[in-house]
Amino acid sequence: MLVKHTTQQAVERAIAETGLTVPHHSTNGTMKHWKIKLWTEDPNGPYRNNRGRVCWHGYRDFLSSLFRSTPTAKILLNGEWYSVDDFEWKYRETFYRPLNEDGTGDPVCQGCDCEQAEMEGEPHGT
Repeated sequence: MLVKHTTQQAVERAIAETGLTVPHHSTNGTMKHWKIKLWTEDPNGPYRNNRGRVCWHGYRDFLSSLFRSTPTAKILLNGEWYSVDDFEWKYRETFYRPLNEDGTGDPVCQGCDCEQAEMEGEPHGT
């Protein structure tokens, strides 16, 4: 994920709010852009999917937090640019997209067994 037009403090706040982590070596940049890969250290955490990665809900909550503190941020994730103006509806559409960038694989939602999916009544993995 590439994040532009934000600050280190805003990125760190979003990480703290979601309880996710960013390995030191994967965050690089200046106040203008950051290359970020989210991780979850807790194997039973609320944002872990069945592939051992941060799930759709974890990314959503991280991005929401970042936009709350930095409305001018622009985020590139899986080939899609997001801004505060279009984030809610554009990101929601990705819930049913194929997991792989080439259009193959199960929808993203089928990889998610997290408690966030159940609380929101969204379909999730079987």
